[in-house]
Amino acid sequence: MFSDLLSNGGMKTNDEIRRENLAIAVGRMGKATTLATKAGVAPAYLSQLKAKTKEQKTGTPKAMGDDVARRIEKAIGELPGWMDTDHSERGSADQVSVDLQNISELISLYSRVPPELRHRVYVAARGVVERLGLGDSATTHDEHQAGPSGR
Repeated sequence: MFSDLLSNGGMKTNDEIRRENLAIAVGRMGKATTLATKAGVAPAYLSQLKAKTKEQKTGTPKAMGDDVARRIEKAIGELPGWMDTDHSERGSADQVSVDLQNISELISLYSRVPPELRHRVYVAARGVVERLGLGDSATTHDEHQAGPSGR
């Protein structure tokens, strides 16, 4: 029992929480280099944090300082303290947030395509999905436009 208290009772350290939240932040931005640029941090530093690169003097994994944590929060549009909060139970909510951001970006890109070319973009995207083995090849674009009554 005393050893449980010494080991923090299974609770995560702030460094562990920040490292997990760094992974969420990178997921939101798409790439670590994008996050690093927006946060004004060297990409190599983020890589060292993720990889738990050990400090030469102490032999302990590099820890994220408060300044970098606040920069990352600002870069991803979160309030100060977000990097210090355990979001592991909200993993699916964070993924939904990333998915919604990506969908929003896709819609924005699609809206820039001239109407006469949109069908070609749709066909190309559908081809990618099918090559990944994720598509339903039985449903065509014309069936989508016609709706259930047009089948």
